[in-house]
Amino acid sequence: MKMFESLGCMLLLAVCGCSGAKGDPARGTVGNGGASSGASGLGFAGASMSSFGGASAAGGANSSGGMNSFGGANSAGGANSSGGTNASGGASGSAGSSGGGGTAGGPPVGVDCEQSFTDTDTSLPGCIAEVGGITFKFLPLASGKAVKRLAVYMHADTAVDWNSDSLFSGVAAWMAARDILVTAPLSPVAYDGDPPSSRSFGAAQNSDARKVGAALESFAAAFDAPTNHILYYSMSGGSWFLTSSFIPLMGGRLPGLFAMSCGASEFWADYAWDEKAASPRDQIKLFFNYGTADFLLAGEEGSVAKYKGDGFTVTEKTYPGAQHCEHPVIEPTLTFWEANL
Repeated sequence: MKMFESLGCMLLLAVCGCSGAKGDPARGTVGNGGASSGASGLGFAGASMSSFGGASAAGGANSSGGMNSFGGANSAGGANSSGGTNASGGASGSAGSSGGGGTAGGPPVGVDCEQSFTDTDTSLPGCIAEVGGITFKFLPLASGKAVKRLAVYMHADTAVDWNSDSLFSGVAAWMAARDILVTAPLSPVAYDGDPPSSRSFGAAQNSDARKVGAALESFAAAFDAPTNHILYYSMSGGSWFLTSSFIPLMGGRLPGLFAMSCGASEFWADYAWDEKAASPRDQIKLFFNYGTADFLLAGEEGSVAKYKGDGFTVTEKTYPGAQHCEHPVIEPTLTFWEANL
């Protein structure tokens, strides 16, 4: 998946170079073990630059079956893969310390920076490091700054957005001004036939949600960051992952504000925590942001109804006639967060 804006410029070609309609519509049945094999990904259907910024761009056409034709051959079906090696993310640079935070005279916090990159939106230094078997890309706070809150982006399928230095465009300055540490875990899995660097949350199983959640807890602990009010945002396959398995399995341990754009699942794991209890359920608020012509519309509408029925606070913003991710993402995400912080 890919897609996102960069307020000004954006990797229209890289981030929007969608690979066929992968995922949800042909995913098959889902039980407690997660999604079964189906189509080979949840690609952006002719996604435009309006996704992360609102500016329209020339996108590819979306066919009735959800396949997209934005600069690449449509991929055929395939079974979900079960792992693979972590991708390096394509960032250059060498190791260093990714500290920030902590108390004066106290132990240092953070994780070792295995690779570095520079955020193209703000020129802030970024890091890539593995924690708990999951590769994280993040923007450390300035030295001496304590982390007040954690923000987590779940990337789109094939991780074109994750591999870009513009990954945090549109949110980096907002996060830094509020002492929020923003990070993006890389999906531990890819679709069968995809290269190891093309990781996809749309291929994730329930076990992967638990693995990502546990790694996120370790990442937060390394920075002494609270885990009871996390800011989540996602696109396409990342949104499918949050709704299908991460919230039901890990939401009770890692609650927060979930802003999910252009994606959601029609199938959901059983809850691993008591969703009927006011706490932690009331610490979770969900926002769905999607177009009415999205090929994942059934999942988006289904997830809205499911989570409302389960007692969660759910809001949504729809764009009449908008196809997959061809609508603003960052602006409504920030609005949702600011209204609920």
